[in-house]
Amino acid sequence: MDEYFAFIVQMPNPTPMKNHIHLIVQVEDVPLSLTMQNLSLRYTKWINFSQNRTGHVFQGRYKALLVDADSYLLELVRYVHLNPVRAGIVKSPELYPWSGHHCYLGDEALPWLTTNFVLSQFGSTTLRGTPIASL
Repeated sequence: MDEYFAFIVQMPNPTPMKNHIHLIVQVEDVPLSLTMQNLSLRYTKWINFSQNRTGHVFQGRYKALLVDADSYLLELVRYVHLNPVRAGIVKSPELYPWSGHHCYLGDEALPWLTTNFVLSQFGSTTLRGTPIASL
């Protein structure tokens, strides 16, 4: 298994999850710290430009966990997809627009989001119509 890291990024301003985002990142040649630095810089520039503001967007350093087992990765994917439901933001994961859930259902494709490994753990390459909560 390649190395995956799950982490939470704390954010002081309102975001879809109010104060944080969850990401699951597969690390290959580029170290996680450089990936996070690049993501943070680009996102901060976009937010500051789109909201005509300046300054930091992220509060403190991200928290990272090494995912060292396929079963743990599946639990994290389930947790991330169900988090907006458990937070009372939406009634089902497919109603949350800021998630990669639609990619796992096969309804959308994002060039930076790969679903093949996670889906292969269920013996299928598509989850069209299958709620992730029932997996």
